[in-house]
Amino acid sequence: MPKIELTTEYVAHIQVVFDANRYIDLHELSAMDTNEKAIEGKTKMYGVFDYESPFGILGKLADNLFLKFYMKRFLETRNNKIKAYLKKGNNI
Repeated sequence: MPKIELTTEYVAHIQVVFDANRYIDLHELSAMDTNEKAIEGKTKMYGVFDYESPFGILGKLADNLFLKFYMKRFLETRNNKIKAYLKKGNNI
């Protein structure tokens, strides 16, 4: 089962960072380049994205060929967009 671990440093109060990472509109804004949509709703934010691809061996092959790389890049981009949003002095 693939596991992606990321640590992102923010220069903002921990509650602001926590709220920003839960804010659905900001999530959709940070993911607009990929057309991803949310379906539910100096501080370091540590996240673990643990997932299992469907379709058995085909899913594992997809993970190794591109999916894990895609998801890591997606999450890094999202975190960096949230960080830039907060750096501009925006609050949730």
